[in-house]
Amino acid sequence: MSSINFTLRVSLLLSILIPFGRAGSSVIQANTGAATNPPPLAGTWQGRFSSRNFASFPVTLVINQGVGVKLTGAVNLGSPCLRSANLQVTVSGLNVVLAGNDAKGDSITFRGTVDSAGTQLTMTYILNASASGKCETDDGAGTLDKNSG
Repeated sequence: MSSINFTLRVSLLLSILIPFGRAGSSVIQANTGAATNPPPLAGTWQGRFSSRNFASFPVTLVINQGVGVKLTGAVNLGSPCLRSANLQVTVSGLNVVLAGNDAKGDSITFRGTVDSAGTQLTMTYILNASASGKCETDDGAGTLDKNSG
């Protein structure tokens, strides 16, 4: 076997084996824990949201543990556009989406993240309300803190 042929075989073997070494496995371990274990969200959350069109307003969010891993929620807003809505909750890692509507068909969607301790939601919202009133659309952002107890 010539030295060039041997060098090529060793290089090829190393290029195949290196991704399975120590660095590759530690990356997999670091990502697995964060993606599969979001903090528990069930409970009552309170805070304030700013609005593009109106004064800031208080928000109370109640998230309930449903059957299995399904979460549902209800929100009460001090917004002039929407007072309350039932929500479906979707969680992927630390990312949270809450979406729903009120009895009139006005809809709201919150998108954001929960901190790793599970005590604060930082979110944006978009509201699509009745086109007949002053609240056709609105959006803004805010934070909600989880009540202890």
